[in-house]
Amino acid sequence: MRTYSGESLRNKGCIGILTKDTDSIPRGNHILYKDNLSMSDFGFRGYVTKDSKLPLFSKSGLKIPNELDITHHIDDIVKISADGKIYVLWENSCSQNALYLTDACNVNCIMCPQPQKQHDKIHIETARSVLDLLVRKKVEHMCITGGEPTLIRSNFIEILTRCTTEHPDASLQVLTNGQTFSEFEFAKRCAELSTPKTCYCVSMHGDTPLTHDLIVQREGAFSKVHASLYNLSKLNVGIEVRFVVSKLNYTRLPGLAEFFFRTYPFVHHFAIMGLEMTGCAAKNAKEVWIDPTEYREELDKFVVEAERRGINFSIYNHQLCVIPVRAWKYAKKSISDWKCNHITMCNECMVKDKCGGFFTTSNNLISEGIHPVCL
Repeated sequence: MRTYSGESLRNKGCIGILTKDTDSIPRGNHILYKDNLSMSDFGFRGYVTKDSKLPLFSKSGLKIPNELDITHHIDDIVKISADGKIYVLWENSCSQNALYLTDACNVNCIMCPQPQKQHDKIHIETARSVLDLLVRKKVEHMCITGGEPTLIRSNFIEILTRCTTEHPDASLQVLTNGQTFSEFEFAKRCAELSTPKTCYCVSMHGDTPLTHDLIVQREGAFSKVHASLYNLSKLNVGIEVRFVVSKLNYTRLPGLAEFFFRTYPFVHHFAIMGLEMTGCAAKNAKEVWIDPTEYREELDKFVVEAERRGINFSIYNHQLCVIPVRAWKYAKKSISDWKCNHITMCNECMVKDKCGGFFTTSNNLISEGIHPVCL
């Protein structure tokens, strides 16, 4: 998420809707953004200012540098932390907002950009606060993620219920490793709470137990994903399968379309994804990193075979200049706005506007094949 630094003026953090309007109602739901505050500005949940004084009885406030302007986040949901940070939790202009429920996970993917940690209930409290502030607002896209969000069963059910009942017309993605949905009763409960616009995005990083279990570092994980996909299919919910390409599985690409076609014909969408080289992926770079130019041929074969079988698929997290031209029409701008960028070389590229860009989180580890495209 986008983050800004300042100086904490109170020790208590808060979450609210950023506003510059002193007439915003109720004040208790809003964080006032104003260069210089007056005593009449009391009653807001928090304050972002360039002044050093807060109104009486204020519990949360942050002083930001004079050169920092966050006006473009007006009406977004932000968090002021006690350590002097502003976190943008929900951007109205973004289609990739997510409710992050936990750092905990029941697998240990070798290339995961989000290393697992012990569950902290603050994530659930934050999700609840965001949903409280979204009540009666028009929301088109939502996402529930983690860690593995389904691990905290009752909390996951609570958040899923709120999403689908308070925003029934929103498209909702649930990002999951697919382990818990192997339990039919749990899958059934979730399906009952889902809407026709709910999609369960299940990670599967190999077409054999040997490959998948090696990557997620858990024996038996492939079997559970397989069972989960069939359970979700029986329950008639939307399903996407996500395959992250790495040095450990890129050779499986040519046969992947046939495997998907014959084994999971009920899956609505398949995604072939590039690596985000941070977290565990950065730590294990020697084991997982492969330049996309090194699997161009394998990716091209996958595209040919997927087209031949009429498979609905997309390619995420890849730059156009390093994948086969045949694959361009399937490449999506999938990297979240807050961590997506282009390098200087891209300014000369004729397809920059159609390209998905780079992860700013990948510590400048990019393909050696990056080059401006001239049509």
